[in-house]
Amino acid sequence: MPKEKLKIVLLGGGAVGKSSLTLRLTTGKFFEDYDPTIEDCHITTLVVDGQPVILEILDTAGQEDFHNSFMDQWIESAQGFLLVYSIESSQSLDMLLALRDRILLTNNDENFPIVLVGNKSDVRKEEKEVAVSYEDGKTLADRWGASFFEVSAKESKMLKEPFEQLVRCIRYRKRHFGGSRHLAHTKDITPGCGGNRMSIFGLCTIL
Repeated sequence: MPKEKLKIVLLGGGAVGKSSLTLRLTTGKFFEDYDPTIEDCHITTLVVDGQPVILEILDTAGQEDFHNSFMDQWIESAQGFLLVYSIESSQSLDMLLALRDRILLTNNDENFPIVLVGNKSDVRKEEKEVAVSYEDGKTLADRWGASFFEVSAKESKMLKEPFEQLVRCIRYRKRHFGGSRHLAHTKDITPGCGGNRMSIFGLCTIL
């Protein structure tokens, strides 16, 4: 029986740790100084709720702005999104508001699969004040109807959980709505799930 294959995209500002999250998941290693390209695609396999899934993960390397010519292609190609910010930067959280709006508008769907991720939770151990509290992230996710996780790519803490939850959200969508990209009026969405073109996932690193 062929394995399920899903395409997901990580979006967020520069230096929030999207590449570190992706590489920690796919290689088990933490890269402090990774020099990403505009887009890097990686393939890995997870087992979620007993079912294997091949994830094609696109790391967009902090290029998310409204003048980016790749933005619409990223959004239209994905089945779900991890929106990532750094808990050291309130600006990195604020910019996700516009990114989410663009995802929902492009897909004409208020409930497109999105998981909110706060990275660099390890800095809390350093007993210094951080810009974004756990409650700030949780409140925003609750407002969106999305799942929320604070993670640490450096310590590999809570690393798989956001990816696993996004898989659940995409599966729920496919199971109940056949994977349609246009569900703007749908209200029956599982909690914490947010809500034939050329694919940018054609060349991926298999790990």
